[in-house]
Amino acid sequence: MDKLRGLVSIGTGELFANPVVKRFAEDTALAEGAEPRRVLNTSHHDKASISYMDVKAVEADFARLRTSIEKVHEQFRLYRWREPLAPSESRTDVAPLRPIIRPTFSVPLCPEIAAFVGELPVGGTQDVAVERLSGEWFEGKALFYVRGDTLGFAIPGGAVAIVEVEPYPGRDQHLVIAQYRNRVLARRLVTSRGAIGVSLAAQMPDPRTSRPTLTFDESKLRVHRIVGAIFTDMPPPPGSGEATPVDMVPELAHVVVAYRVREDSAVPLALPGQIILGGAELTIGYLDRWENTLVAVTLDDGTSILKRAGARLPGKLAHLRQFETIGGLGSSIVLATEATDIFGVIPTLVTARGVVGVLYDCA
Repeated sequence: MDKLRGLVSIGTGELFANPVVKRFAEDTALAEGAEPRRVLNTSHHDKASISYMDVKAVEADFARLRTSIEKVHEQFRLYRWREPLAPSESRTDVAPLRPIIRPTFSVPLCPEIAAFVGELPVGGTQDVAVERLSGEWFEGKALFYVRGDTLGFAIPGGAVAIVEVEPYPGRDQHLVIAQYRNRVLARRLVTSRGAIGVSLAAQMPDPRTSRPTLTFDESKLRVHRIVGAIFTDMPPPPGSGEATPVDMVPELAHVVVAYRVREDSAVPLALPGQIILGGAELTIGYLDRWENTLVAVTLDDGTSILKRAGARLPGKLAHLRQFETIGGLGSSIVLATEATDIFGVIPTLVTARGVVGVLYDCA
């Protein structure tokens, strides 16, 4: 009860904004007229009048309330005082995440994809870029190599998820890295109003390889929000599980330009308002190495588009390449990678830039 009185000192508005606190406050055992509430009040005013059977009848309710109040107390310390948990009360037995060394880049943040794909501004010109993006965005971030396809098309296997070092309670539909004892899970977090615990759902691209949804007591789970992704060709690091922490990604050293997404063409890899990180321009031959990855291309008619690089067409049509829609929005297109005699029928690719990453939290 002393812990509960301490929690009330937070203030009504902030207290009930937290879902853990709200769930505790709305527990049916604490409702007016509920038997568990009557026994609690009686124990405070007239303890001798309570019988063994009085307590036995509400044993399950008391067990649930005890777990809930410990979670509420933890939230109070974490989000009001910012007090770290004592080792004996830690959510898991895993070590805290270690932030990466901040990248040193400072690149133009383009307002349109044409500027992103085209020639980079020099000399401080504001013609095509009015903002800059620096490595400061990576302060307090850690990296996890994603081993499988549990994050679906949003972060494919072999990519690196960028996560916040500081754990958080989790919100419905967020992509997260979750640590439970010696397990690391890369999943979408699912919660529902009034539910006990949190669920982690795998979003496999192929339903034939689905994995079961897992549900945990949130006090036993350390959850880190995914705030971006890096598309890398680095070899998988040693380890197991759905994701493995890594200290660096080589592609972060080659970011030369950024673009704030305005349209839906990059869904689900990037949503409007998020930022795409671009590397160097790609030669036509280098496109073979970028199959199945996101690229920005400019065509001979001046159009600039975001697509997933596909394979060359077979045989004598090898100078043509398929560029696929990213997430079902828009349409696929066949582009010529060299001048053809059928100008105007098949667009010709003029320049291309590889997309090396996406930053989600870019307000």
